Amino acid sequence: MRLPGRRSGVKPWLGWIFAFGTWELWIRCYFFGMGMDATARRRWFGALVLLGAVAMLACGQTVLQGRLKPWLLLIYWPVCFLLTGLAVLAALRDVRALQTRARQEQRDLLESTLKEIETEAKEREPRHTRKNGTP
Repeated sequence: MRLPGRRSGVKPWLGWIFAFGTWELWIRCYFFGMGMDATARRRWFGALVLLGAVAMLACGQTVLQGRLKPWLLLIYWPVCFLLTGLAVLAALRDVRALQTRARQEQRDLLESTLKEIETEAKEREPRHTRKNGTP
């Protein structure tokens, strides 16, 4: 079996590190680089944080119930609440960005409609003159 990045004299496990490095680069470029706009990044962040909070809640109420020591509970549940708070903040930022975008699109639509009406009115002007040339 030939590993990615395998060369003579190179340890076999280094090939997997090179392969992981390429995937890591792809993931960084797509998820955190130019592959997504701000809205997509914001929504992915919110979804991942919410998924983490739900997973912590489910594990904390089922698998870890009675198994965590009291001092670990003082760390575990605030982290779960922190993730929940981050998900709420991401959702609020998304709502605010959507409102701003909708407001800007309404302004643009109003401006383009007014310009269109104005150009149509200028085109019709010569037809409404009287026979002697005065309006």
